[in-house]
Amino acid sequence: MLTDVNENNELEITTNDEYYFFSAVSHNIFTPLTTIKGCSSLLLEGLFGEISDEYKEKIEKISDYNEIFIRRVEKFITIFNKKEPLEKIKSELAQLTNGQFLDLSEEIEKATLELRESSSEETDKKIIDAIQKISESSEHLVKTIKDFNKVLKIEKD
Repeated sequence: MLTDVNENNELEITTNDEYYFFSAVSHNIFTPLTTIKGCSSLLLEGLFGEISDEYKEKIEKISDYNEIFIRRVEKFITIFNKKEPLEKIKSELAQLTNGQFLDLSEEIEKATLELRESSSEETDKKIIDAIQKISESSEHLVKTIKDFNKVLKIEKD
C-alpha cells in the first residue's frame, strides 16, 4: 500500500509500492475509457434507438478522443507488463498523465456534457442512460488524472 507521507503531508511512493501504484494507475484510467468506448459504440450502432446527426457527431468526437487515449494507456500497460525499468515506466506515466492527456480527458467530459444538455424529453431513456454513463466515466477519468498528477507532482502545461 502507499503509506509513506513526508513532512509536508504529501504522499511518497516507495520502490516497493511503485509497481502497485502503476498497476492502480492503469486500472483507474483504463476502466472509464472502456466504459466510454462501450457506450459510445452501442449508441453509434443504434442499439439504444435512433440518434440524431448532432448526437452522432458528438459521440464520434468522444469516441475518437477516447481511442487516442486507449492506445496511449495500452502502450503504458505493455511497458508495465514487460517489467521495464521503473524509470521507463515513470517516464511513460508522466506522458500519459501530462497536460495533453488531461486536456483530452477534459474534452471528452466537455463533449459529453454538451450531449447531455442537448437531450430532450423525446430522447429515449436508454440513450439518456448511456450518455449518463459516459458522463460519469469521463468525470471519473478527469478526476483520476488530476489525482495522479498531484501524487506525481505533474503540472498541466
